Amino acid sequence: MKKILIVISILILFTITAFSETKIDSLEAILKSVSGTDKTKILEKLATAYSRSGNYSKAIQLLEQIVEIHNQIGYAEKSGKIYQKLGQSCFKIGDYDKSLVYHTKALVSNQASGNRKREARNLSDIGYVHKTIGDYDKAISYYQQGLKISEELNDEENTALTLNRIGSTYVVIDDYEKALDYYQTSLEIRKKIDDKQGIAGSFNNIGLVYLKYEQYDKALEYYFKALKINEEMGNLHWKSFNLNNIGDTYEVLGKYEKALDYYFRSLKIKEDRNDKRGIVFTLGNISTVYFNLGKAKLAIDYYLKSLMLARKIGLKQQVLQCYLDLSELYSAIKDYKSALEYKNLYT
Repeated sequence: MKKILIVISILILFTITAFSETKIDSLEAILKSVSGTDKTKILEKLATAYSRSGNYSKAIQLLEQIVEIHNQIGYAEKSGKIYQKLGQSCFKIGDYDKSLVYHTKALVSNQASGNRKREARNLSDIGYVHKTIGDYDKAISYYQQGLKISEELNDEENTALTLNRIGSTYVVIDDYEKALDYYQTSLEIRKKIDDKQGIAGSFNNIGLVYLKYEQYDKALEYYFKALKINEEMGNLHWKSFNLNNIGDTYEVLGKYEKALDYYFRSLKIKEDRNDKRGIVFTLGNISTVYFNLGKAKLAIDYYLKSLMLARKIGLKQQVLQCYLDLSELYSAIKDYKSALEYKNLYT
């Protein structure tokens, strides 16, 4: 019975991958025979397909073509949504300066057209970029502006999202009490509107706060709650995220074999989904555990894989992090020549 289930799972994953590739091929074929607004619609669908496959650079090229067409045919005011997607795609590859440029363009476009719902989301997205690059005061300022609009519009979904993001910022600046308060408020709204995906996200983030508090049992409790929802929903992306966080907790506890088990389960899903960005980070996590197990050479192998993929998909910040970590790993095995080489690449 177990063998049958494994075969069925493999067939399902193969079918999903084949469907994704077929969809891109079909859209590419259609693209050759359309123009004007019809072309922009196909380009947008194609960009979404490439984003889901982890090819954000290609998605950016296609979205930029849409903006160009909008400008040519006098549809510049329609570009707000496209600028937002450009901002999100640039963020995914670690190009935060460009991400801010595009999110700001989206904000200006939606303010001009009076689309307050999108304006609120743009403000939240700009805040998210500022949080990522360490401008925490700016991040909270933009979040609060977006939150005010969302509350005025009674947009509970975006209100919950922004509260959640404010909570994440307080986690980074080590104000866990405030973070937990924002996460709990966000969770209450998500339960009210029956946003199961949002509830899972809130559980995950509350788990992170308890991890910071070193209350590991509670952290795992919330991570497993999030995992259960994502398994029930069949959401493989967030399931892999939850598995990764459970692995993080076991790693902190020094339970390295358990940590590896969850990291490899997360990695398998990411590989099956061709989630290149996710693969980069999980390979790095696996490397760290092997180093902690005293297997430095194996740790280096996994970090080199992470570095190669990060370079390939343009994750600038992670490439730098790989250089730094590889320098430390080579120092640990007394290969000082390689250590210096990677240290120089980092600086």
